[in-house]
Amino acid sequence: MENYKHGEDEEAGALALAACVSHIFPMALDAAIQLDLFEIIARAGVGALLSPSDIVSQLSTSNEGAGAVLDSLLRLLATHSLLTCSVSRLENGGTERRYGLAPAGKFFVGDENGVSFAQFRALTSWGEMQFRHRAYWWDMFVEVPKGDAILLKFILHNWSDEKCIKLLKNCYEALPNKGKLIVMDYILPNSPQTDIHAKYVTKLDVIMSTKLEGKERTKDEFETLATKVGFAEFKVVCCVYGMWIMEFIKSI
Repeated sequence: MENYKHGEDEEAGALALAACVSHIFPMALDAAIQLDLFEIIARAGVGALLSPSDIVSQLSTSNEGAGAVLDSLLRLLATHSLLTCSVSRLENGGTERRYGLAPAGKFFVGDENGVSFAQFRALTSWGEMQFRHRAYWWDMFVEVPKGDAILLKFILHNWSDEKCIKLLKNCYEALPNKGKLIVMDYILPNSPQTDIHAKYVTKLDVIMSTKLEGKERTKDEFETLATKVGFAEFKVVCCVYGMWIMEFIKSI
């Protein structure tokens, strides 16, 4: 099968079929998080590889077919580069798959504070969650406290251009000359791309436009907002995990 050559139409058809069942992966990821699969593998130690039966032994289940079901789920996670998979030949002639944490999968294991990307998936049921910390806030559409620098972290993508301009004007007024507004947000590519970051931000764009009144923006759209408000300079500073840091500078 390794030498089989797919034609362009066949490859395109396979991509279309994969899109039809794309909802399966989020469901599998939710199940993996609820079952603590990433944590179970992590507790086995660095570089550990566990078979489905190894993992089932740590789950509360009486389902005799749990190992086969779990193997299917783990294999799907491996095809999305969250797990590694090693296949070995058994004495009876069969094969056994063992799974370990891939670099991306480690982000679903809690750090020293118990924080991981698993909490991000839990935001789908945000209304049922309780905040751990108290936060002090103010209505930035009314007034922004004065300061040499202001940070807007994933704020602008929640709002329409009109409301962003209103908010940014308040930030502008709160800054001194040469003051800096630091914006942390995602940046859409000008034309559709197929890399992992582009796929992620375009999905966020759909969420923002359907659940809120906001949207993800291109670099040019961010610069247009800055110019309309009166900022003298706009800079894209750096990018971490697809998240961009931009600076709106009041005067040069």
